Amino acid sequence: MIEQHPPLSLHLVFSQRGLDNCLNALGERATEATLLLIQDAVYAATDPAPRLDHCLALAEDLELRGISDQVRPAVRIIDRGTFVDLTARYSPIVSWS
Repeated sequence: MIEQHPPLSLHLVFSQRGLDNCLNALGERATEATLLLIQDAVYAATDPAPRLDHCLALAEDLELRGISDQVRPAVRIIDRGTFVDLTARYSPIVSWS
């Protein structure tokens, strides 16, 4: 199970542009936030940059794009059930497209 830190929100990131905007907006707090890479944002899970060591990535979207085997070890891959659990436990949920 993923621990929730009550003052923090869940950030759903849909694209590379959304990821850039999210990281810029969060600044230094980005490493404390929960970022979930979905849709085309999952490509960032293969990026060797350490800025994404704290991210989650949706397995289904990785598989659809054929990059499941290229994900950095620091990125945690989650299934749809865990995604639903996160959305039920975190508030607010912020979307970045």
